[in-house]
Amino acid sequence: MEYNNADNGLSERNLDQQVQHELLAKSIRRKSKIMLFFHGNAEDLGIAYKVLNSMKMHLKITILAVEYSGYGLFAGQKSAESVLDDSLMVYDYLTHDLGVAPKDVILFGRSIGSSPSCYIAKERPDVGCMILMSPFKSLRDVAKDRVGKLLSYLLADRYRNIDLIEHAKCPVLIIHGMSDSLIDVSHSFTLKAHCGSKVCKLITPDDMDHNNFKFQEDLIIPFKQFFKENKIRLHHVEPQTKQLEMPKELFKVPKSIKEYNLKVNKIQLK
Repeated sequence: MEYNNADNGLSERNLDQQVQHELLAKSIRRKSKIMLFFHGNAEDLGIAYKVLNSMKMHLKITILAVEYSGYGLFAGQKSAESVLDDSLMVYDYLTHDLGVAPKDVILFGRSIGSSPSCYIAKERPDVGCMILMSPFKSLRDVAKDRVGKLLSYLLADRYRNIDLIEHAKCPVLIIHGMSDSLIDVSHSFTLKAHCGSKVCKLITPDDMDHNNFKFQEDLIIPFKQFFKENKIRLHHVEPQTKQLEMPKELFKVPKSIKEYNLKVNKIQLK
């Protein structure tokens, strides 16, 4: 499966109402753990939809995908601070306002999404567990691999997972392809060595790269094995955790989508 699948025809701007609702991908089970998903840099929730929907069906859990300020249809400036703050705000809304027990939350961050996951694991150490896919030590370290040490210092040293993961207390699973040419697998070996959790498992599939992977072999099977090893029962939740119900007003079509659709319609009529 290719993560950035150009043929899926999806982006946040052309998601129909059904798909928009499915970005809160609810489990078919009455009760389940909640996976909080954080996507990579050159992506939005539309691109992530196909993978998340498949994951919901295979794991039979509810998945809530988070968008960042300045990405997709989320108006605002892109910044490391806003990404981390927004992500922590969603987690707090999930646990405080909607009543989901922290133990019933699974953090899943891919690529740059590994940073908000690690940040939440640091700030809210009672979270259930954390899964990182193709993570990095810091953005500067990624730049150093690609352009050299000297030029890398022109980039602000943001998203320092190497520092954040030291504070993780929950079980951690890291999956990183040996064939990843964008973020070298050495980043994950270093993150594992610095992880503060007593449980930090690293899996490195040989043929997996940054965007291409075998859905079952590289993700679903390792996920299930990790859950089993750590006695994480996906359909046994704390009494306070109910099936996730988001307030209806959160599903109103944003003004930006309406304006975009009007603009597209006018162009097509010309």
